[in-house]
Amino acid sequence: MKRFIQHFSLVSLIIGTLILCVQPVSAQYTVGDTVSDFTLNDLNGNPVSLSDFSGQYLLLNFFATW
Repeated sequence: MKRFIQHFSLVSLIIGTLILCVQPVSAQYTVGDTVSDFTLNDLNGNPVSLSDFSGQYLLLNFFATW
């Protein structure tokens, strides 16, 4: 149990340090701003660009699973 607490403390310290070192994003966007076009592959490997949805409502969901 003592070893677990030591490891947990070390990991917490490292994560806290990384969070403090992260610089805020310099670009600030507001509703209605135009963003740069980008292209990603869909689940079938076909390229899909943001511009393909021009004039339509689009919800982008960026997430990570670790």
